[in-house]
Amino acid sequence: MGERIISHPDFLLYHIGTTPGQYGVGFIIKKHLSNYMESFIGVSERIAVMNLKLPGYKDPWSIIQVYSFTEQSDVRTIESFYQDLNKTIQDHAYKNLIVLGDFNGQIGERQPEEDAVLGPFIYRKKTRSRNGEKLVNFALENSLRILNTMFKKKERKMWTWISPDGTTKNEIDFIMSNKSRYFSNMKVISNFNFNTNHRMIRAELLTTPPKNPRPRNNMMNTKPTKYQTAQIANFITPKIMDYNKGSTNMQVQEKYNWLEGIIKASIQQGTTNKDVSNKWISAKTVNLLNQRADLINGKNTKDKRKQIAKLSKEIKESIRKDRTQRRMETIEKHILQTGGIKKAHRELNDRKDWIVQMKDNNGLQESRRQRILQIATSYYKKLYENTIVEKEIEMLETSPVPSIMQEEIEFALETQRDDKAPGPDGINNEVLKQAKQIITPILKEIFNDIIISETIPQQWTRSNIILLYKKGDQYDIGNYRPISLMSNLYKIFAKILLKRIEKKLDEQQPIEQAGFRKDYSVLDHIHAVRQIIEKYGEYQLIYYLAFVDYSKAFDSLIHINIWEALREQGIEQKYIRLIRNVYKNSTACIQLEKKGEPFKIQKGVRQGDPLSPKLFSAVLEMIFRSFKWENLGLNIDGRTLTHLRFADDIVLFAKSPEDLNRMLNELASESEKVGLKLNPEKTKVMTNGNKSSIKVGDSQISYVEEYIYLGQLISPKDNINKEIERRIANSWKRYWGLKEVMKDKNLYIATKSKLFNICILPILISIW
Repeated sequence: MGERIISHPDFLLYHIGTTPGQYGVGFIIKKHLSNYMESFIGVSERIAVMNLKLPGYKDPWSIIQVYSFTEQSDVRTIESFYQDLNKTIQDHAYKNLIVLGDFNGQIGERQPEEDAVLGPFIYRKKTRSRNGEKLVNFALENSLRILNTMFKKKERKMWTWISPDGTTKNEIDFIMSNKSRYFSNMKVISNFNFNTNHRMIRAELLTTPPKNPRPRNNMMNTKPTKYQTAQIANFITPKIMDYNKGSTNMQVQEKYNWLEGIIKASIQQGTTNKDVSNKWISAKTVNLLNQRADLINGKNTKDKRKQIAKLSKEIKESIRKDRTQRRMETIEKHILQTGGIKKAHRELNDRKDWIVQMKDNNGLQESRRQRILQIATSYYKKLYENTIVEKEIEMLETSPVPSIMQEEIEFALETQRDDKAPGPDGINNEVLKQAKQIITPILKEIFNDIIISETIPQQWTRSNIILLYKKGDQYDIGNYRPISLMSNLYKIFAKILLKRIEKKLDEQQPIEQAGFRKDYSVLDHIHAVRQIIEKYGEYQLIYYLAFVDYSKAFDSLIHINIWEALREQGIEQKYIRLIRNVYKNSTACIQLEKKGEPFKIQKGVRQGDPLSPKLFSAVLEMIFRSFKWENLGLNIDGRTLTHLRFADDIVLFAKSPEDLNRMLNELASESEKVGLKLNPEKTKVMTNGNKSSIKVGDSQISYVEEYIYLGQLISPKDNINKEIERRIANSWKRYWGLKEVMKDKNLYIATKSKLFNICILPILISIW
């Protein structure tokens, strides 16, 4: 027993095991492959690894042999086994991986979202066992495809185990790999002459890896070209005619399903034959490629091989020049159109960075894709969970609201931004704009039906959440901003509602709130704060400022407070009910390289929804209306200034630490009632007086000598030189980020000047 390697005339035997007659795993390797062996690693009597470099393959292979515990084993034992198996992969496995053995579990019928690891061919599709569930989860976490399910076989050639009495057959032995394309077949060997109740399984590996297939475009993930967008609009037109014939007496959901189906089918039809040719390749390069193809197809001689080698060098250099020229032309085009290069980079870059690792609740870093998705899903499911039972607020009937006009739809549609990721339906704004004339009458009909019935299409309640890294520890899920990708058809409707209610909401906002308001700017508040500090210092008056920070402000609002705030500020009950019905059944799922499990959105406003900024400001206004601060704050030209707001960036003003302490605690208390939590660690106080203790609850608030407020350095000291230095440094940083463009000799000076004026100069002089 123990661990041994035994050489036989025709093969090598490696095995590890400590319990006589039970357990143990190993490998039998043909002698002619022994020169390709790199290592055997015995992890336990249930897990062993063989690493080898196979001929025909650039990268080495790791083969992991396992023998799992039976279904009768306790949960902790099974968990420990899979933890050991995952650790083995992390510590010992190469990029090319095969995991095989007796897993003592039946995988049952394939479930949704399991296509990546399970094929359609499963033995009798029985109920999935506990061990089978662990096996499938393990495969998902490690991107392993179970080869047994990929190749169609007769049922009698699929089972791998038979009970001692011969009455029960099952498939419990599996081979899986993260390189399933490299296998040509998978079969059960039924005529193996050996006394065992298991049948051998064999996967056939190709002698050389297959060529990478040309990328196939998914119509829901690939933006159509301008030509295709126009074609899609043409495909929509005849289908809409049929829609008009059959739409009578349909309910809202049926009408919406029909319209959505027409648009999606047209997108599918219009992108089926996508032109994937590299149009940026010059005629010179194409000519060189054709010359080389003719030489390769001809007779193989020494002179031709030399010519092919020479042509290959020329082709490589020509393609490099073509790529550079295309890049600079694209950048120049977007600079002239928008003054920036963000869209140019988006057009040129077909890659997407993945989240490499993520910390779990215990602070342990996870690199397994399925676990990262689970960590993110769990975090946001908990974040958007509301344990408070919300009371129903009374919605009185009011006079009917005006019907939606076609002009409103057209205006909302035209203000939709291009180059934005679509929602779960995959319908982008470019297609909707091209088809504007034909779909607007239908949208008018559906939108007015929604207004009347207050029935919200189910598709509007669903969203995919993508995560944008902000700053800090990139492995901390809290350092990502969730952006909801929702239906663009919903956004059009939401913009119409927003246009109707924003005037009333803005009229309810005080001058202290400058966020999300027309004709207001961050400069107004920055200038006001700087003037207060300067003038109070000049007249030797004491001031106390608190820069307030909320934790996850937009994700924390309790929904009932949104409806109360809207009602309090005079918004029609009909509009409140419509918005409430959208939020009432809202669900979301995290979208990384694939989607996670959906969960309910029970609090917060959806970041990416046109209505969200105004909804948040309305609730914040309701909070501040509850305060009795008439005798607090600073005297500014005969008026009292207690605070300034720019969205959720709040500054409180007081003439004493006692007043500021009271204001902070009242703000924290009232905010908590609507779901907002003040962050004591990031909330800071600034003063030119005594630094008396200020607490929010039991948390001490710290004093600072300087603070970056709305992008501007604020300080009681005359730190204008420091701010200038900071801005110059940031301007240079931005310049070097644009070095490729700014130093290109082929771009016109006027183009560079426009880029400088829009992307660099504002950083330098935005406040002066």
